[in-house]
Parts: sequence; C-alpha cells; structure tokens
Amino acid sequence: MERLTYEEPFSPPVCSSADNLLQWEERSQGLPRLGDSCHYWLGYGLFQDLYEALSDTAFRPAFSRLYVSLRDEAHAGPCFGIERGVCYVRAAFMDEADSEEAAATAERIIDHWYDGPGQTAAP
Repeated sequence: MERLTYEEPFSPPVCSSADNLLQWEERSQGLPRLGDSCHYWLGYGLFQDLYEALSDTAFRPAFSRLYVSLRDEAHAGPCFGIERGVCYVRAAFMDEADSEEAAATAERIIDHWYDGPGQTAAP
C-alpha cells in the first residue's frame, strides 16, 4: 500500500530463491528467514498486480477485508482452521468480490503469484 503513494512506478527486485509464493513457502519451511526478503517482493508483486487489474475502487475494499480477517482471524468459512496465508487472500479478493469479473481477475492473478505461471490453484 505504501507504493501507491509514489508518483513513479516501482519494480521490485527478482527473488532468487523462488519463482512464486508456494515455492518460497516450501523451500523456506523450518528455515530461518533472516536476510531473505523474497516473501516481501513476491507479495508486493501479487498486490501490485491485483491493484492494477482491479482498480482502486475494487482493490481497497478487498484489501480491507483481508486486513480485518487476518487481524481478527474472522474467516469461519473456507479458511476456518487454516493458518494465515493464501486462503485468506482468495477469500477476500475472490469469494467476497463485488462481481464475477473481479473474482475471475483476482483468481488469475493470485494463481500466477502463488502457484506459478500456468499452474492450477491448490484446493
């Protein structure tokens, strides 16, 4: 969200240890995360693409839903009993989207950043 206030476009550095968030999670499981900022850069890419594709008026309410659900651990539906992660992102941007078109757009972007290009979404 901080990057939205800048006038110039920002391109984050490429993550050298993973191509997508799922791969990063699998490779870093149980390892110390000191010095590895890949999760920040991959997450930045995800949210930047969502913002650009959905527009400000669709992105902000979804991001707000995500923030509140993570803060309050409020998803009793599809994310009940699941640790914070992509389930909450999918719920906020897809399950609770204002339109089918917005949900489909969010799904495509989330799948790309989480599962990798050309991959299907995890159940």
